[in-house]
Amino acid sequence: MTYTKSNSYVDGSSHSSNISSPRIKSAYVKENIKASRNTQNVKSVVLNALAFTENEDVQIYTYVVNDFNNYSKNANLNITINLNLLSPANSTADTVDFFSLMDSYLQKKSTRYDIYFYDLIYTTEFEHYFLNLKEWIPQDHIDMFPYAEKSESFFYNNKLVGLPVYLDYTVLYYNDKLLKKYNKSVPKTWDDMIEIAKYILDEERKQNNTDLMGYNGGFIDAEIGTGGLYEFMYTFRDSVDDSFPDLISQNAVNALKTMKRIKNEISSDSIFKSIDYSIEKLMDGNGIFLKFGYFSW
Repeated sequence: MTYTKSNSYVDGSSHSSNISSPRIKSAYVKENIKASRNTQNVKSVVLNALAFTENEDVQIYTYVVNDFNNYSKNANLNITINLNLLSPANSTADTVDFFSLMDSYLQKKSTRYDIYFYDLIYTTEFEHYFLNLKEWIPQDHIDMFPYAEKSESFFYNNKLVGLPVYLDYTVLYYNDKLLKKYNKSVPKTWDDMIEIAKYILDEERKQNNTDLMGYNGGFIDAEIGTGGLYEFMYTFRDSVDDSFPDLISQNAVNALKTMKRIKNEISSDSIFKSIDYSIEKLMDGNGIFLKFGYFSW
Protein backbone atom coordinates (compact mmCIF):
# COMPACT_ATOMS: atom_id res chain seq x y z
CA MET A 1 0.00 0.00 0.00
CA THR A 2 1.42 3.35 -1.00
CA TYR A 3 0.86 6.52 0.93
CA THR A 4 2.03 9.81 -0.45
CA LYS A 5 2.55 13.05 1.41
CA SER A 6 0.32 15.88 0.26
CA ASN A 7 0.98 19.55 0.95
CA SER A 8 -2.67 20.44 0.42
CA TYR A 9 -3.28 21.19 4.08
CA VAL A 10 0.19 21.93 5.38
CA ASP A 11 -0.44 25.27 6.98
CA GLY A 12 1.35 26.23 10.13
CA SER A 13 3.01 24.08 12.74
CA SER A 14 1.88 21.81 15.51
CA HIS A 15 4.93 22.15 17.65
CA SER A 16 7.96 24.27 17.96
CA SER A 17 10.63 24.85 20.55
CA ASN A 18 12.05 28.17 21.69
CA ILE A 19 15.31 29.01 23.38
CA SER A 20 15.31 31.78 25.98
CA SER A 21 17.41 33.13 28.82
CA PRO A 22 15.86 34.39 32.06
CA ARG A 23 16.29 38.01 33.09
CA ILE A 24 17.54 37.00 36.53
CA LYS A 25 20.72 35.62 35.01
CA SER A 26 21.59 38.58 32.81
CA ALA A 27 24.05 40.28 35.13
CA TYR A 28 25.64 36.96 36.04
CA VAL A 29 26.16 35.90 32.45
CA LYS A 30 27.25 39.32 31.21
CA GLU A 31 29.79 39.93 33.95
CA ASN A 32 31.25 36.44 33.77
CA ILE A 33 31.65 36.60 30.01
CA LYS A 34 33.48 39.90 30.41
CA ALA A 35 35.65 38.40 33.12
CA SER A 36 36.51 35.35 31.05
CA ARG A 37 37.79 37.58 28.26
CA ASN A 38 39.46 40.35 30.22
CA THR A 39 41.02 38.79 33.32
CA GLN A 40 43.31 35.94 34.19
CA ASN A 41 41.23 34.84 37.18
CA VAL A 42 38.18 33.55 35.30
CA LYS A 43 39.18 31.40 32.36
CA SER A 44 35.82 30.06 31.22
CA VAL A 45 32.07 30.43 31.47
CA VAL A 46 29.70 27.52 31.99
CA LEU A 47 26.05 28.00 31.05
CA ASN A 48 23.44 25.50 32.20
CA ALA A 49 20.52 24.64 29.92
CA LEU A 50 17.29 22.76 30.60
CA ALA A 51 15.15 20.89 28.05
CA PHE A 52 12.55 18.15 27.85
CA THR A 53 11.91 15.53 25.18
CA GLU A 54 9.43 12.70 24.88
CA ASN A 55 12.00 10.59 23.03
CA GLU A 56 15.76 10.92 23.46
CA ASP A 57 16.38 9.21 20.12
CA VAL A 58 14.58 11.90 18.08
CA GLN A 59 15.53 15.18 19.71
CA ILE A 60 17.74 18.03 18.53
CA TYR A 61 18.85 19.63 21.80
CA THR A 62 21.93 17.45 22.29
CA TYR A 63 23.08 18.14 18.74
CA VAL A 64 22.60 21.91 19.12
CA VAL A 65 24.50 22.06 22.40
CA ASN A 66 27.33 19.83 21.18
CA ASP A 67 27.61 21.85 17.98
CA PHE A 68 27.92 25.09 19.96
CA ASN A 69 30.47 23.61 22.35
CA ASN A 70 32.62 22.47 19.42
CA TYR A 71 32.32 25.91 17.82
CA SER A 72 33.23 27.58 21.12
CA LYS A 73 36.28 25.37 21.52
CA ASN A 74 37.52 26.00 17.98
CA ALA A 75 36.92 29.76 18.31
CA ASN A 76 38.52 29.94 21.78
CA LEU A 77 35.38 31.46 23.28
CA ASN A 78 35.88 29.59 26.56
CA ILE A 79 32.11 29.14 26.90
CA THR A 80 30.57 25.73 27.55
CA ILE A 81 26.90 24.77 27.73
CA ASN A 82 25.89 21.91 30.01
CA LEU A 83 22.54 20.40 29.03
CA ASN A 84 20.14 18.77 31.47
CA LEU A 85 17.83 16.84 29.15
CA LEU A 86 14.77 15.44 30.92
CA SER A 87 12.73 12.62 29.39
CA PRO A 88 10.43 9.80 30.52
CA ALA A 89 13.49 7.55 30.35
CA ASN A 90 15.38 9.41 33.10
CA SER A 91 12.59 11.07 35.10
CA THR A 92 8.88 11.00 35.78
CA ALA A 93 8.43 14.24 33.84
CA ASP A 94 6.03 14.77 30.98
CA THR A 95 5.24 17.96 29.05
CA VAL A 96 2.95 19.31 31.78
CA ASP A 97 5.45 18.45 34.52
CA PHE A 98 8.20 20.25 32.61
CA PHE A 99 6.04 23.37 32.38
CA SER A 100 5.53 23.24 36.16
CA LEU A 101 9.24 22.69 36.75
CA MET A 102 10.19 25.70 34.62
CA ASP A 103 7.53 27.79 36.31
CA SER A 104 8.88 26.83 39.71
CA TYR A 105 12.49 27.74 38.85
CA LEU A 106 11.51 31.07 37.30
CA GLN A 107 9.14 32.11 40.07
CA LYS A 108 11.82 31.41 42.67
CA LYS A 109 14.35 33.38 40.61
CA SER A 110 16.56 30.32 40.65
CA THR A 111 20.07 30.74 39.25
CA ARG A 112 20.33 27.05 38.39
CA TYR A 113 19.71 27.46 34.64
CA ASP A 114 20.79 30.14 32.18
CA ILE A 115 19.01 28.81 29.09
CA TYR A 116 15.60 27.19 28.72
CA PHE A 117 14.34 25.22 25.74
CA TYR A 118 10.55 25.30 25.88
CA ASP A 119 7.43 24.82 23.78
CA LEU A 120 6.32 28.08 22.19
CA ILE A 121 2.78 27.62 23.52
CA TYR A 122 4.16 28.80 26.89
CA THR A 123 5.64 32.07 25.62
CA THR A 124 2.90 34.22 27.15
CA GLU A 125 3.30 32.44 30.49
CA PHE A 126 7.05 32.96 30.75
CA GLU A 127 7.90 36.06 28.70
CA HIS A 128 8.10 38.41 31.70
CA TYR A 129 10.95 36.31 33.13
CA PHE A 130 13.07 36.41 29.97
CA LEU A 131 15.67 38.76 28.56
CA ASN A 132 15.04 40.88 25.49
CA LEU A 133 17.34 39.03 23.10
CA LYS A 134 17.55 42.06 20.81
CA GLU A 135 19.81 43.61 23.44
CA TRP A 136 22.14 40.62 23.39
CA ILE A 137 22.13 39.15 19.89
CA PRO A 138 23.31 40.94 16.71
CA GLN A 139 20.51 41.90 14.34
CA ASP A 140 22.10 39.99 11.47
CA HIS A 141 21.73 36.81 13.52
CA ILE A 142 18.09 37.59 14.36
CA ASP A 143 17.47 38.22 10.66
CA MET A 144 18.26 34.55 10.04
CA PHE A 145 14.80 33.87 11.52
CA PRO A 146 12.54 36.05 9.33
CA TYR A 147 9.34 35.41 11.32
CA ALA A 148 10.84 35.79 14.80
CA GLU A 149 9.95 39.47 15.16
CA LYS A 150 6.57 39.05 13.47
CA SER A 151 5.18 36.26 15.62
CA GLU A 152 3.96 36.53 19.21
CA SER A 153 5.45 33.09 19.75
CA PHE A 154 8.85 34.83 19.86
CA PHE A 155 8.24 38.58 20.02
CA TYR A 156 5.90 39.52 22.85
CA ASN A 157 5.32 42.76 24.77
CA ASN A 158 7.89 44.50 22.57
CA LYS A 159 10.58 41.97 23.50
CA LEU A 160 12.25 39.22 21.54
CA VAL A 161 11.96 36.57 24.25
CA GLY A 162 12.99 33.51 22.26
CA LEU A 163 14.28 32.12 18.99
CA PRO A 164 13.11 28.95 17.23
CA VAL A 165 15.22 25.84 17.67
CA TYR A 166 13.18 23.44 15.56
CA LEU A 167 9.84 23.21 13.82
CA ASP A 168 7.79 20.11 13.23
CA TYR A 169 4.63 20.00 11.20
CA THR A 170 1.86 17.76 10.00
CA VAL A 171 1.08 16.64 6.49
CA LEU A 172 -1.88 14.92 4.90
CA TYR A 173 -1.10 11.41 3.73
CA TYR A 174 -3.33 10.11 0.97
CA ASN A 175 -3.80 6.52 -0.15
CA ASP A 176 -2.37 6.61 -3.65
CA LYS A 177 -3.59 3.11 -4.49
CA LEU A 178 -7.22 3.83 -3.61
CA LEU A 179 -7.26 7.22 -5.35
CA LYS A 180 -5.94 5.61 -8.53
CA LYS A 181 -8.39 2.71 -8.21
CA TYR A 182 -11.33 5.13 -8.26
CA ASN A 183 -9.74 7.68 -10.60
CA LYS A 184 -9.74 10.44 -7.99
CA SER A 185 -7.34 13.38 -7.79
CA VAL A 186 -5.57 14.62 -4.68
CA PRO A 187 -8.01 17.03 -2.94
CA LYS A 188 -7.20 20.71 -2.66
CA THR A 189 -9.92 21.66 -0.17
CA TRP A 190 -11.60 20.06 2.84
CA ASP A 191 -14.85 19.80 0.84
CA ASP A 192 -13.01 17.91 -1.90
CA MET A 193 -11.53 15.55 0.68
CA ILE A 194 -14.93 14.83 2.24
CA GLU A 195 -16.57 14.02 -1.09
CA ILE A 196 -13.71 11.78 -2.27
CA ALA A 197 -13.52 9.91 1.05
CA LYS A 198 -17.30 9.40 1.14
CA TYR A 199 -17.29 7.97 -2.36
CA ILE A 200 -14.40 5.57 -1.70
CA LEU A 201 -15.84 4.46 1.67
CA ASP A 202 -19.18 3.65 0.02
CA GLU A 203 -17.57 1.76 -2.86
CA GLU A 204 -15.28 -0.23 -0.57
CA ARG A 205 -18.18 -1.20 1.71
CA LYS A 206 -19.88 -2.73 -1.34
CA GLN A 207 -16.81 -5.00 -1.51
CA ASN A 208 -17.10 -5.85 2.22
CA ASN A 209 -14.18 -3.64 3.24
CA THR A 210 -15.61 -2.23 6.47
CA ASP A 211 -12.26 -1.57 8.14
CA LEU A 212 -11.41 1.54 6.10
CA MET A 213 -10.79 4.92 7.75
CA GLY A 214 -11.79 8.08 5.89
CA TYR A 215 -9.90 10.65 7.98
CA ASN A 216 -8.35 10.41 11.43
CA GLY A 217 -8.45 13.99 12.78
CA GLY A 218 -6.01 13.51 15.65
CA PHE A 219 -7.95 15.81 17.99
CA ILE A 220 -6.95 13.96 21.14
CA ASP A 221 -7.22 15.32 24.67
CA ALA A 222 -3.61 16.48 24.86
CA GLU A 223 -1.30 19.24 23.67
CA ILE A 224 -1.03 17.71 20.19
CA GLY A 225 -4.82 17.70 19.92
CA THR A 226 -5.07 21.38 20.82
CA GLY A 227 -2.36 22.13 18.28
CA GLY A 228 -4.30 20.19 15.66
CA LEU A 229 -7.44 22.19 16.43
CA TYR A 230 -5.65 25.51 15.93
CA GLU A 231 -3.92 24.19 12.84
CA PHE A 232 -7.28 23.22 11.33
CA MET A 233 -8.79 26.63 12.08
CA TYR A 234 -5.74 28.33 10.55
CA THR A 235 -6.60 26.79 7.18
CA PHE A 236 -9.82 28.84 7.15
CA ARG A 237 -8.21 32.27 6.90
CA ASP A 238 -9.20 34.24 3.80
CA SER A 239 -5.70 34.55 2.35
CA VAL A 240 -2.47 32.63 2.81
CA ASP A 241 -0.84 35.82 4.16
CA ASP A 242 -3.58 36.49 6.74
CA SER A 243 -3.02 36.01 10.45
CA PHE A 244 -4.88 33.47 12.57
CA PRO A 245 -8.67 33.98 12.40
CA ASP A 246 -10.36 35.58 15.38
CA LEU A 247 -12.01 32.88 17.48
CA ILE A 248 -15.41 34.59 17.18
CA SER A 249 -15.09 35.26 13.45
CA GLN A 250 -17.15 33.57 10.76
CA ASN A 251 -13.92 31.88 9.61
CA ALA A 252 -13.63 30.11 12.96
CA VAL A 253 -17.31 29.15 12.87
CA ASN A 254 -16.90 27.71 9.36
CA ALA A 255 -13.86 25.74 10.51
CA LEU A 256 -15.74 24.11 13.38
CA LYS A 257 -18.73 23.34 11.15
CA THR A 258 -16.44 21.67 8.62
CA MET A 259 -14.68 19.72 11.36
CA LYS A 260 -18.04 18.43 12.58
CA ARG A 261 -19.03 17.51 9.03
CA ILE A 262 -15.79 15.53 8.59
CA LYS A 263 -16.42 13.67 11.85
CA ASN A 264 -20.01 12.84 10.97
CA GLU A 265 -19.54 11.90 7.32
CA ILE A 266 -16.14 10.18 7.01
CA SER A 267 -14.90 9.65 10.58
CA SER A 268 -16.26 9.32 14.12
CA ASP A 269 -15.80 10.52 17.70
CA SER A 270 -13.64 7.54 18.61
CA ILE A 271 -11.43 7.88 15.51
CA PHE A 272 -10.97 11.62 16.10
CA LYS A 273 -9.62 10.88 19.58
CA SER A 274 -7.38 7.91 18.74
CA ILE A 275 -3.71 8.01 17.81
CA ASP A 276 -2.77 4.32 18.04
CA TYR A 277 -5.65 3.18 15.82
CA SER A 278 -4.78 5.86 13.27
CA ILE A 279 -1.16 4.67 13.17
CA GLU A 280 -2.43 1.14 12.62
CA LYS A 281 -4.45 2.34 9.60
CA LEU A 282 -1.43 4.19 8.25
CA MET A 283 0.63 1.01 8.44
CA ASP A 284 -1.91 -1.52 7.14
CA GLY A 285 -3.12 0.65 4.25
CA ASN A 286 -6.72 0.90 5.45
CA GLY A 287 -6.87 4.67 5.53
CA ILE A 288 -7.82 7.11 2.79
CA PHE A 289 -6.65 10.44 4.25
CA LEU A 290 -4.56 10.51 7.42
CA LYS A 291 -2.95 13.48 9.14
CA PHE A 292 0.34 12.87 10.93
CA GLY A 293 3.68 14.44 11.55
CA TYR A 294 6.14 14.28 8.69
CA PHE A 295 7.89 10.92 8.36
CA SER A 296 10.89 10.53 6.06
CA TRP A 297 10.42 7.10 4.50
